[in-house]
Amino acid sequence: MATPALDFDSTQSERLAQQFVFPTDTKAGLVESAVSENRRVLRFYGEISAGLDLDHHSRSREDIISLRFRFKHLTATRYVIGTMGDSRVPVRLVNENGTIYVCGQSTRETCVSLVPGWNTISIETGGETTTASLNGAEPKQAKHEPKETWIYLGQGYREGTYSVDSAFEIDVSSVATKVRVGR
Repeated sequence: MATPALDFDSTQSERLAQQFVFPTDTKAGLVESAVSENRRVLRFYGEISAGLDLDHHSRSREDIISLRFRFKHLTATRYVIGTMGDSRVPVRLVNENGTIYVCGQSTRETCVSLVPGWNTISIETGGETTTASLNGAEPKQAKHEPKETWIYLGQGYREGTYSVDSAFEIDVSSVATKVRVGR
């Protein structure tokens, strides 16, 4: 009788531990609904996202999608707060050590630093650009040419390069989207 390459016998926990590396943080890759400071929030852990259901829109028609929400930094030094565009050429809003960056395929623009507590981000995406402004500061932009627009809160298209220990939360009542029809 042949010996199996992998043995999934749950009664043999020692053998399973030898064959597989199990995550030690059970929240990594999780979005959970919670209450924080009397606000209903979505709490994001690691490289994870929640997609937004948008009204009918078309990048080729030059529609512009606006998004605004409040978020609060919890842990880690580097994570994605939002992703716009498509999987070929997304633009990401990245927190690195308390500073927000608008990152495109060949662009990395500095927004401003986070303030303690809740921060508000405003985003517009359409045509060949995505712009973002943190707490009303001057908007920064990244160029990209996605075929269509999907918007994710968090890391929309995982890369495996961001901390699994990251955590932030978004105030659900603050999330607002709007589609401005182009031509």
